[in-house]
Parts: sequence; structure tokens; C-alpha cells
Amino acid sequence: MTFEAAWSAFCDSVPAGARILDLACGAGSALRILQKQKPGLAMTGVDCATSLPAAAPAEMIPGVALEKLPFEDHSFDAVISQFGFEYAEQVAASAEAVRVLKPGGRLQFILHNADGPAIADAKRRRERMEPLLADTGLVPALGRLAGAVAAQDDPAIRAREAEKSWQAARDAPAQDETTQWALSFSADLLRDWQRFEPAYLRDNARTLERELSFYHARINAMIEAALDESGIDALACRLQDLGCSIDPPRPLKYRNDPVAWRLTASRSG
Repeated sequence: MTFEAAWSAFCDSVPAGARILDLACGAGSALRILQKQKPGLAMTGVDCATSLPAAAPAEMIPGVALEKLPFEDHSFDAVISQFGFEYAEQVAASAEAVRVLKPGGRLQFILHNADGPAIADAKRRRERMEPLLADTGLVPALGRLAGAVAAQDDPAIRAREAEKSWQAARDAPAQDETTQWALSFSADLLRDWQRFEPAYLRDNARTLERELSFYHARINAMIEAALDESGIDALACRLQDLGCSIDPPRPLKYRNDPVAWRLTASRSG
């Protein structure tokens, strides 16, 4: 079953004009599927991001923590999430999701499957990136070069160290677009460092560190948030303890690979 098919099937279970809340909505892709399937739904999306794109006709509310939703009890006919709920603190977020759901209301979460190909790919990307950020890696070496140029402290030594780190990164197997970008970004700096102003070298070294560190943190969060079978069972039990009737969690597959979990429930009346 595809994501769109999972949402279409869920949409059949909610009444016309139902009020829908999308948790960690991102750009609102799940809301758009529901609206296409059943026009006239009253849709609201919330996310911790400080700004959100428009997803008409949904109301998009940024800066909302799933652990503390700004809605009254029993406000929504359905609560949904696609690749977002798993990032929240699940005890508090589960309680909030059920609190705002009407008795008899429906809930569906699609969550990262820890055994799926997306997480395996994320682990490979993290493995390729971490040598760049290690103390002997390209990113710190470029920072040390920038510092040595600014201090006029024998920068040629630091340049050789940085070039060695760059070559090690270049020779590493199985490059991806992130490591290739880092190599391309730093190549000109290392080749022509003597003609650049210290501030220029410093700012570019910081840019490289900031971008790679941010991407590393993002990938790591995805890996840590993904649920294995015990994790999805624990979430299902938590929702059941909060008064929900649970459909057995099911893996959503692509080419026989378990890319996600589908967890569907109803709040008891």
C-alpha cells in the first residue's frame, strides 16, 4: 500500500466536513491527499517550525510543540501525522493527540520504520559524513588553516594538513552528494588560500562546518526517531492506555521493503 492509498483509506473513515489536525505537518503533503480525496474537510496543520508554507485550504500554524497543543479538548474528528510524530516526546505527545480527539474520532500516524531502506540510507550518509567532522577531518582542518592565516602562524603547515584531510575525504569509498559538495566547496579554498583574506577563509570554513553539522544532526534525529517493531508496539500500547481502540500496526512497503509503519486507531466513546 502506498502512502496515498493509506491516506485515501483513512479518509473513507472520517465524515464529510470533518475537522482534521495534522501533527508535525511540514509542507502539508498528507493534508493535500485528504483534501483531494474528500473536499470540504476543515484542516489544520501544526509544526514546531517557525514558518510554514501555505497549504490552502488548510490553516497552517507554526511554532507548535506536539507535547502542548493549543486546542481545547475534543476539538478534532481526526488527528494525523506523516513522518513527524516520532520526533516528539511520545508520552506527552500521545496524551495531547488523544486529548484533542473527539470520542469516536480517528487517528492515523505514518512513521519511519527503523528497518526500512530510508533509515539504512541515512546511516550510510552519516557514516560517510562523520570522518569529515572528526578532529582529523576536513572540516576542523579547514578551520585550523583559517585560524593560522589570520594569526600569521605558519599557515603552510595547516594548509598541508588540510590538503591531506581533503585527499583522504576524496579517496573515501561511496561518495554521496553531501560529501561531494563538501569536497567541491573546499577545493578552491585549499588551492588558493594564500590569496584570500583571512575573514573570507574563516567565514567559508564556518559555513562548511555549519552546513555539515546541521545535516548530520538532521540525519541523526531521523535515525534515532525511527521505530522498530518493539517501538511501534509500545506506541500502540500507549495509545490504547489512553483510551483508543487500536488497529494492528502495519508496515507500508515499497518493493517489499518496509519503508514506514501505519498506525490507525479510534478514540473510545
